[in-house]
Amino acid sequence: MKKFSSFLISFLLISSIFLLFRNTSIVLESVIKGIDIWKQNIFPSLFPFFIIAHIMIEYGFIELFKEILKPLMYLFRVNPNASFVVAMSLLSGSPSNAKYTKELYQKGLLSKKEAEKVLTFTFFSSPLFILGTLSITYLQNPKLGFLILTCHYLANFIIAFLFRNYGTPSNQEGEHKIHLKEAMKKMWQVQKQKNIAVIVVKSIKEALDVMLLILGSVTFIFIITALLHDFLPTNGYLNATIKGILEMTQGLQALSVLDLSSFHKGILSVMLLSFGGISIYIQIISILSDTDLNTLPFLMARLLHAAIAGCLFLLLYEFTM
Repeated sequence: MKKFSSFLISFLLISSIFLLFRNTSIVLESVIKGIDIWKQNIFPSLFPFFIIAHIMIEYGFIELFKEILKPLMYLFRVNPNASFVVAMSLLSGSPSNAKYTKELYQKGLLSKKEAEKVLTFTFFSSPLFILGTLSITYLQNPKLGFLILTCHYLANFIIAFLFRNYGTPSNQEGEHKIHLKEAMKKMWQVQKQKNIAVIVVKSIKEALDVMLLILGSVTFIFIITALLHDFLPTNGYLNATIKGILEMTQGLQALSVLDLSSFHKGILSVMLLSFGGISIYIQIISILSDTDLNTLPFLMARLLHAAIAGCLFLLLYEFTM
């Protein structure tokens, strides 16, 4: 079996090199497209949040979010420390959830099972991307964008409820009362011991590392898609779907130019958005590569997320559009 896998990998690598030389101009175009999408859509919507989130973690804001969102966390049987991941992921989108979860796990604020559970339901696409790039630039329908956003986010909370018994923390039967004053005191104590200049520089470096990782993943998937172009179906509907499974952004872009009704564009968009694409999965694995966290629950949740979001869109479309 090992010999066969080694042979298969060697064959794929040699074939890839041959295809790269055979399709040089196409590969160069795909690299430029990948960089353009990263530069225009991904970097602006993620980079500022990465810096701010890391500063907030260092400055003890976890305690504050923990107290504010404690009732919601107990409803889903999630460690209250995960409140920060939920809040920041709602604002900045994925793969930021993996970055924040990893930091809390490495600080000992989440157990292994708790961290894996948090990853399953904090996969949010950036609201700036959905309401800006997707709804206005691609679909040219802001109202449809709001419906997609609602279905995408609501499906995540349904997943949180379904996964509530996975990795349940032992302190779930503890005090549910909110103690904002105590949280604020702890936060101020932490801030007194921190050097803001050092934290800002460190935050920028870490944010750039993750952004470069995302750039590499997106560009790599664009190259693979370009090399597979001759083998992809000519049917625009299937072509856009396959591209979206590989990399969400190019799939949504390809879908937007098809001659389809707003309903079909909307339901396909929300499903591709909720699945995220193989590119996102590669990014998540890369971010978590130096931990022992299992990413299989995350992948299973993405398939479930796509199905639930699609069903919600189907139910809500007639009432909202």
